[in-house]
Amino acid sequence: MPILIAQWIGVVKLSKHGRRGDWWCMVTGTALATLNPFLQVAGAFLFRSLGGDTVIFNVLMFGGLSALGGLLFAIGFVLHAMRLSNLQNRISELEMMNLAQATELERIRNR
Repeated sequence: MPILIAQWIGVVKLSKHGRRGDWWCMVTGTALATLNPFLQVAGAFLFRSLGGDTVIFNVLMFGGLSALGGLLFAIGFVLHAMRLSNLQNRISELEMMNLAQATELERIRNR
C-alpha cells in the first residue's frame, strides 16, 4: 500500500509538468496495480456465482496485473529519467556555448 501511495503522489506531481508518454505509462501501471485487488474480489464473487473455482480463476485472470502495473510504471520511470538526463545534458551544452561566446566577446573587446 505505501508503494502505491508513493506512485500516485509521484504521478500527480509529474502531471503538472506535462503529460507525455512516460507519464501515461506510469499512470497506467499505477492504475493497474491499484485496481488488481478490486478486480480479484469482483472476479471471485462473479465466478463463485457461476459455480467455478475462484482461486484458479483469480490466478489466471488477474494474477499478473500487479506485476504488469509495476513493469509499466518502471518503464515510464526509466523513460522519464532518460528525458531528464537529455534535458540536463542540453542545458550543460548551452551553458558551455554561452561561456565560450562570452569569452570570445571579451577577447574581441580587449583588442
